[in-house]
Amino acid sequence: MENGEKAPVEKLAVDLDDFAFDFDFYHYKDSVEDREQAVEALKEQIQAGDIQPIREWLQVAVEESEGESAEKAAELITRMDTVVKEQKLLSGSEKQFGIYQITARDPEHDYRFMNLDFVKRHGMEVNCADYELVYTAPLTENDTLEAIYERFNIQRPADFTGHSLSVSDVVVLNDGKSIKACYVDSIGFAELPDFFKERKMDLKKETILDEQLQEIEIFDKPGLFSNSRLRDEDVPDGLYRYDLRGSDYDPGQPILVEKTVSVNHAASVLMAEELDLGAGGRLELGEEGLNFTGGLLTVREFMEEQEHKRMA
Repeated sequence: MENGEKAPVEKLAVDLDDFAFDFDFYHYKDSVEDREQAVEALKEQIQAGDIQPIREWLQVAVEESEGESAEKAAELITRMDTVVKEQKLLSGSEKQFGIYQITARDPEHDYRFMNLDFVKRHGMEVNCADYELVYTAPLTENDTLEAIYERFNIQRPADFTGHSLSVSDVVVLNDGKSIKACYVDSIGFAELPDFFKERKMDLKKETILDEQLQEIEIFDKPGLFSNSRLRDEDVPDGLYRYDLRGSDYDPGQPILVEKTVSVNHAASVLMAEELDLGAGGRLELGEEGLNFTGGLLTVREFMEEQEHKRMA
């Protein structure tokens, strides 16, 4: 299966599925009917932190096989541990810090051990995709950026396998409320506000999957109703986002469906099917257009329900 430019969790789930397919083909064919569903189930299991069964299965593969299969299983264990650590660092409420170091190096865009001035002068950008998380630990009151730098140069922890903290490394601080990424520069540190831009979008998409919303119908088409403003980049693949416009007299009372509403935004909806907004780009709801069915579903449950209906 192709994994292209997917998020780390999804890439890992695809690679785990590929390994299972190649490692024990006949067992896989007997137990898996839909590979896409199998990948989705693996992804959800990893995101939930329930990796021990997967880890034990991979460990058996390491011990009972040899050569390329054993090496691949061991690599997947390492990647899975790293992905779970990164999820905890970026989306957890516990205070933690992490150290990222450049691993992927394109000769034309190699800025490993280079300062930010070098990066900017050569028309490059600091890209999270070039880095790998090499260490995480609890963040204490004594863990300032300067203290972390000193510790990982002079008193490196025994379980730290990266190189001494150097220029171009990135230190991430999660104080339990916000996350800050800081580039180790020639002198001091420089904050990187966009370092996790793409990763945050991935995390946002995963978060919205577990959000419970009201079930609705718009002209008999099923959907979910959110009082919050949703954006297209937050919406999982397979759903369609629209905004509802309120009237000037009562902005909270939806009267129109549009793709995006700035003024008098009453709500956002997620639909299983595209809506025909017509040439004017809007759809009048009238008295019968919007119907609350009384149910509550998470986005994930809604997507599963719609998938079952399509397959029935």
